[in-house]
Amino acid sequence: MIAISNYYRRGNNLSLIPHNFFPIIFLGTSRLVSSISMSSSDPFAPLSEPQAYTPPDFAARLPDPPVSRLFLSSRPTPIHPLVLPDRPAVVSKVLVKRDDHTGGLEMGGNKIRKLDFLLADALSRECGAVVTIGGVMSNHCRATACAARAVGIDPHLVLRTRESETDRLHGLVGNVLFGRLAAASVWTCTPGAYGRFGSHAILKKVAGMMEAERPYIIPVGGSNALGSWGYIEAVDELLHQMENRDMPDYIVLATGSGGTLAGIVVGLLLAEETGRIKYSPQIHAVGVCDNPEYFYKTVTSIITDMGYVSPVTKEDIANRVRRILVVHQGKGRGYAISTSEELNFVKKVAATTGLVLDPVYTGKALHHFLNVVVEQDKKLFEGKTVLYWHTGGGLGVFDKVPELQCWEEGHEESEKSIGKCGGELDVTSPIRKVDMYKDVHPTASS
Repeated sequence: MIAISNYYRRGNNLSLIPHNFFPIIFLGTSRLVSSISMSSSDPFAPLSEPQAYTPPDFAARLPDPPVSRLFLSSRPTPIHPLVLPDRPAVVSKVLVKRDDHTGGLEMGGNKIRKLDFLLADALSRECGAVVTIGGVMSNHCRATACAARAVGIDPHLVLRTRESETDRLHGLVGNVLFGRLAAASVWTCTPGAYGRFGSHAILKKVAGMMEAERPYIIPVGGSNALGSWGYIEAVDELLHQMENRDMPDYIVLATGSGGTLAGIVVGLLLAEETGRIKYSPQIHAVGVCDNPEYFYKTVTSIITDMGYVSPVTKEDIANRVRRILVVHQGKGRGYAISTSEELNFVKKVAATTGLVLDPVYTGKALHHFLNVVVEQDKKLFEGKTVLYWHTGGGLGVFDKVPELQCWEEGHEESEKSIGKCGGELDVTSPIRKVDMYKDVHPTASS
C-alpha cells in the first residue's frame, strides 16, 4: 500500500481534545508570558505518539481539520527587532520571527511545522517509510529525514541533481550531510525528468518500488492542504504574540513550494473574517523559483483543498487571496544560484546582527525585498513596520563556501575564479595565532 498525503481526508468524526500551554516569548530583551494553545501532553511521551488536535477558534469553519498532530517543533518562535545594515530609511521598523528556532540544526526551519501534521498522518496509517523530493540541498528533505527517524519511520529522499553535481551528494556538506547521517536512502532525478514528468509521478515511481514498507508520500516542501495547517497554527501563535501590540503593516517571507505561504494567507484571512484581528497585514512573498502566477495558483489551490470558502458573495478565492498577498519575482539568476550582491548581503547581515540567512531562500528574499521592492515603491513602505518571517535554512551556507571566499568587491564572478582568490572572509574575519611561547613585553600602562 502507498499512502499519499495530497489526499485530504473529509468527513472524519473523531472527537478532538483541546490543549493549553504557557510558552515564553522573547521580544528584544523583555520577556512576555502568553497563553498560546499548544501542547499539554506529557513531555516524556514518545515523539511518535500523535496527539488529538483542536484548531484555533478562527479556523473552526474549515470543514475537515486534521485529527491529530505531533509535537516535534519547538514553539513559539521568538520575535525581536532587527537592525539591518543599510535598511531603507523609509521603513520605520523591521521585526523578525525566528522560525529557524523550530527544531535545532536537524529539523529547524518552516518545514517541521508541516511535518508535525504530515508525519502524524503517516503514523496513523501505520506507514513504515516516507518518500519526499527536493533540490540537492533541500531543507525540506533534511528536516523530513531527521523527523522521520525521530518517530521511527525510514526516510527516502529524491534529490533533484544534474549529472555534473552528483559529487555533491558524496561531499557530505550541509543538508546532504544531515540527511545521510539520518541514514536516509537517497535517490536522484535530473531537472529534465523533474520538469517532464513532475514531482508526483517521480515520487509514485519510487514508492512503487518499496510497497512492502507501506510508504507515505510527502510532496515537495510538504506543501499540501494537510501540511499547511502548520502555518495556520503559526498564525495563531503570531496573533498571541502581538496581543496588545500593533500588528505589523507587512509580513515578508521567501516562498519556494507555496505551502508555508498558503497557511499564512488562509490563517490571516480567517482571523480577519472572524474578527480576531481588525485587518490583515499585507503579505509580500518573494519567490525564489518559478514565477508569481505559479504561487498565486498554488496558494489558491491549497486553501481550496483545505475547504476555505470566501465569505463575500460572488468573490472567488483567487481574488480573495490577491487582496492580501503580493508575490514578487525574486529568483535572480535562478533557484539556488547566488549573485555576489546577494551573498555580500548575507555576509553583511551576519557581521552586523549575528543573524545568518540562507542564501537560497531567506537571504535572497530579504535582499530582493529591501533592495528592489522597497526601492521601487518607497511611498508604500514609508513609516511602516515590516515583520520578516525567517523560515530557516542556514545549512545552505555551507554549499556557498567557494563563492563566499571568492566574491570580493570588483572580483570577476566566474567559475574559473572560484577557490583561487584570496577570500574576503579572511579580511572581514581574520584568523590569528596566539603564540604563548613568544616573549611578551607589557606596556607601561598595563
